Amino acid sequence: MTLRDSKDAKVRGAKVKIRTGRKWKAEEAVKEAETRLKHSVIVGVTAVGRQGFGMTTKPRWDTANEKGRRELVQQEIRQMEEESRNVKAVGMKQQGSWLNWQGARSRALTWSEIWSMEGYRLSFLLRSVYDSLPSPSNLYTWGLIEDPTCTLCKDKPASLQHVLSACPVALKDGRYTWRHDIVLKTIAAKLDTICKFCEGWRKERQPGRRFRDTWNSIRLADDSRHTSTHEFPSRNSSNIAKTRYSHLVTGN
Repeated sequence: MTLRDSKDAKVRGAKVKIRTGRKWKAEEAVKEAETRLKHSVIVGVTAVGRQGFGMTTKPRWDTANEKGRRELVQQEIRQMEEESRNVKAVGMKQQGSWLNWQGARSRALTWSEIWSMEGYRLSFLLRSVYDSLPSPSNLYTWGLIEDPTCTLCKDKPASLQHVLSACPVALKDGRYTWRHDIVLKTIAAKLDTICKFCEGWRKERQPGRRFRDTWNSIRLADDSRHTSTHEFPSRNSSNIAKTRYSHLVTGN
């Protein structure tokens, strides 16, 4: 789009061809994206759920500048590819079962995470999403074993969902929460050690002693580490001072 919509006539007339793969053509994708964006201007912004008119706004093709139009085309092409991928996944009964997941937390994998992962871990992660791990149910489907029944409950086929989160015997034995419980036990043991240490430290500490002298209003507080002296005014300080210096006032 930068070359095609350039202000320079020579650049526009160069007709540079962008090399792409055999299954995807950049020019065709851009034309389709522009057509969809122009059609969205006619349709307008649709309200979702209980939203009223004008609650949702988004950039329009007819009012966007050149840079904004390029960004809109890029977003539209990404959306088109996502839609085609979902359409293909719906036609696959087993590999597209992730579309029916409810309450599953989405996880975004970056290229740095993929490169740092071990091969077996990455393989398990991808194959678990598409249900292609060698579970007893899949092995039975592939003709490698004769009985797909779960060896623990001996009631249902041991599919991936059953093995990971639906076996009643594994749930009763605490196999699903074993790793989480081990972490909590370690934390609880550490906290128990700290509490016992604090209780012993409180018993060894000696309480401070306080003395009070009504004449000079001095309090002495000490413990096993240091001794400190503080002077505080008492309730009888003013009366004591008047009695002590009364002869000066009367002149006797």
